[in-house]
Amino acid sequence: MRNIFIAISLLIFLSSSKCSHKEDGNYSFSFINNSDKGIYIQYNWHYPDTLWSCDPHQGSGIIDSHGGYSFELRGTWEDEFARMGKKGIDYLQLFVIDSLVYEMYSCDSIRTNNIISKRYQLDLNILEQKNWTITYP
Repeated sequence: MRNIFIAISLLIFLSSSKCSHKEDGNYSFSFINNSDKGIYIQYNWHYPDTLWSCDPHQGSGIIDSHGGYSFELRGTWEDEFARMGKKGIDYLQLFVIDSLVYEMYSCDSIRTNNIISKRYQLDLNILEQKNWTITYP
């Protein structure tokens, strides 16, 4: 009888600890391209700088028409927003550019002429409201 009690207690403990894993945060959010064109996207925290960055580590690579991309972190996005908030930065910016424009013009030309198809300014509340999925257009 004592072994059954211990087994049931252990089972309840393990099942209750598994329920809290969603509570630890979101390690990624999705970007869906619903357009008929390929696009490139990138993000930065350098608000109010609204220019395309020439840093290749901030880009997604091409996202095909009706494709998607996942922005993933080792930590959670909630923790990243809290960390950036301590620096006075409350918004994550996403920049979308048509793949033909990206392939036709130099990065400097894109920056100088600000040839961006769409800019998103996201905070934690917006990502939560959109269920961690941003859809273009």
